[in-house]
Amino acid sequence: MKKILGTLLAMLMLLTGCAKENVVLETTPPTGSATVNSVDAFLEALETGAEITLEPGCYDLSTASDYGMETDNPWYFWEHSGDGYTLTLTGIHDLTIRGNGAELVTQPRHVNVLALDSCHNVVLEGFNAGHTEGAECAGGVIYAKDCGEVRLKNVGLYGCGTTGLWLDGCIGVTLEDSEIYDCSYTGVDASMTEGLTIRNCTFHDIGDVRGNLEAVFYLDRCKDVTITDCKVSDNHVVWLVNADPGAGIELRDTVFERNRVENAAFASQGSGLVMDGCTFVDNVIHRWCEDVDMTILDGTGKTWTENSLNAWYSSETPQKPAGDRSEVKVSTVDELIGALAPDTEIVLADGVYDLSTAEGYGTASTDYYFWSEEFDGPSLVLTGIHNLVIRSESGDVTKCTLSAVPRYANVLSFRHCSSIAVQGITAGHTVEPGYCMGGVLNFEGCDAVLVENCGLYGCGILGIQASVSSDITVKHCDIYECSYGGIQMGEVNGVSIENCLFRDLGGDSMSFYDCRNVKVDGESISGNTRIE
Repeated sequence: MKKILGTLLAMLMLLTGCAKENVVLETTPPTGSATVNSVDAFLEALETGAEITLEPGCYDLSTASDYGMETDNPWYFWEHSGDGYTLTLTGIHDLTIRGNGAELVTQPRHVNVLALDSCHNVVLEGFNAGHTEGAECAGGVIYAKDCGEVRLKNVGLYGCGTTGLWLDGCIGVTLEDSEIYDCSYTGVDASMTEGLTIRNCTFHDIGDVRGNLEAVFYLDRCKDVTITDCKVSDNHVVWLVNADPGAGIELRDTVFERNRVENAAFASQGSGLVMDGCTFVDNVIHRWCEDVDMTILDGTGKTWTENSLNAWYSSETPQKPAGDRSEVKVSTVDELIGALAPDTEIVLADGVYDLSTAEGYGTASTDYYFWSEEFDGPSLVLTGIHNLVIRSESGDVTKCTLSAVPRYANVLSFRHCSSIAVQGITAGHTVEPGYCMGGVLNFEGCDAVLVENCGLYGCGILGIQASVSSDITVKHCDIYECSYGGIQMGEVNGVSIENCLFRDLGGDSMSFYDCRNVKVDGESISGNTRIE
């Protein structure tokens, strides 16, 4: 039942949350109530009609005495997946598991922490759950399949765990007063589920800077889903909500703050998504609707359009002022990489800076850079940096060169950066025989970018690539010998190309797709244009 998600970034555990109040449901009186303080005692107490209270502490399920073996208890089994086993409760009904400052964890990276299979009327309340600290995860936290009337209240579901709550073919699920955070893929992933209520919950730090991004809410063929009175903040995702197709999906009175959306805020087909009473503050949302035919309704049944959403909500984060910068002079690759930080002006002495010779090439990382593994070698990716200048000291573009060896990697990529300037340098792949599939400068999800007085050459398929970004200026640049073209931009709002030279290219000098506010040498042009 494990969903293959790929290699994902490990997250540190955040140990918060405890039981606040009891859940009252009309249920069959419990056949037995137990208070437990160990994993084995917890497993022994599992049965239909049981009410189990976990004493405070950490319960590492992978330390169970019967871990990975056949069990004497018919109400659970260990399901093998990848590098370990998931504790799977099966066929149980009228079960309550209540934490009391407790935490459920597991050590294997490719398993879910806890799974429910064909269970009914289950309450999970007042505990945290996630994987132990370690390598990258490919497993989620709570998984439920073919279950009915499941209630999660006051739980904290965290990464490392790729998905906080994963539902498959369930009916009547409630998630309330809970927190899902640090998951590298999705907050809630539900398929073929009917009657899902998410109320008064917090979702934050979902997705990660290495591109393992999906959605806060991914709803595949679901019906009657209500998300209300929630807070969604500080996430890096492809979508906020993907309900494709969906019927009866309602998003009400929810606050979205400081989210960065790579594709579109909403993707939905079918009867439409209802959005009413929501607030958007300091988000980067370059597009609201993934499909031009998508229907979003407000609380009165009026249709939202892309233009009306842009007019009603401020979709992009106001640009922060550049502010002061600390100047750092460098003369080696390691000094250059070591200086990467916000509010910094890196001044390069004349010379050649081959990024492939860096001491931590392919392995080192900080909060502001990492190496992305491509087909034939790593690519340096700068991420989350505000107010950075990289320039040559002399200003002579012929005397300062930035290069890289791998042919499938971009020379330098910027992801989720703002107020960035690259000035007075030459950049391209090392001049050696070979066929390139990587470009030179690449910008993804960036704002306020200036590339000035640079020479960008092939081998490199494109001199400059930009996507889902805003306010990009390229001026006084020489772009030459690139095999696919000079500049290519998609879904960029605000483009200015000034006084640039394009020569000996294998494709168009400039191409724009779904861009807005594009100017070339002061003349406004269509955002869907190719210029030879």
